[in-house]
Amino acid sequence: MEFLTTIFAFIKSAPGLSTGIALVAVLPFLCRCSSKETSFKWRNWERRLCHDVPISRVCFPTSVEEVCAIIKDARAAGERVKAFGAMHSWADVAEPRLCSRPHLGWRLVSLDRYAALLEVNTAEMCVRVQAGMRLQTLHDTLDQHGLAMAINGSISEQSIAGALATGTHGTGLRHQILASHVRALKIVNGLGNVLSASPTENADVFQAALVGLGALGIVVEYTLLVVRA
Repeated sequence: MEFLTTIFAFIKSAPGLSTGIALVAVLPFLCRCSSKETSFKWRNWERRLCHDVPISRVCFPTSVEEVCAIIKDARAAGERVKAFGAMHSWADVAEPRLCSRPHLGWRLVSLDRYAALLEVNTAEMCVRVQAGMRLQTLHDTLDQHGLAMAINGSISEQSIAGALATGTHGTGLRHQILASHVRALKIVNGLGNVLSASPTENADVFQAALVGLGALGIVVEYTLLVVRA
């Protein structure tokens, strides 16, 4: 609003400037400012899978509590929830085909706004991170602490949750997949409840969620083993 006030003050005060001409000049910009996005453009890495999803069907939670609320609300409404990461996968595991048809009752959830470093534990050589963080951000953040992941895939554009849940791996017989470096995790299940899981706590959930393709719920936090850089 302050910007618009400035524009119209300029139009009024500019010597010899026709109000009509000035409005024509700024009208396209004003239209762009006033227009609102009505859809979310979901595109995978190779642009083979493309969907325009109604923006009302896409959620960007900033806390675990919000993730729980989204799932509980969807459950009460008889709807389904699908989480997606950086949209890198060539497979259709996160493709929102049904989300583009709201009457079928789907909601998309992105953890892009839940992507912070929570804890660095150099004594036990692990870090705790929010699941929406991109791998590249993780690498840069670890480097600031003199740490690194023991192995990585060929690129780092994926979200941590997406890379782990889809079995991303590096190369070499000595290395396991990235998910093998998960020490513990937190997941919001289909009831909207938070479960902590590790090899010693809810071990069955832990093993299933490591490369769970989103089937068990939305993983919101990981504790990852790291090495000295």
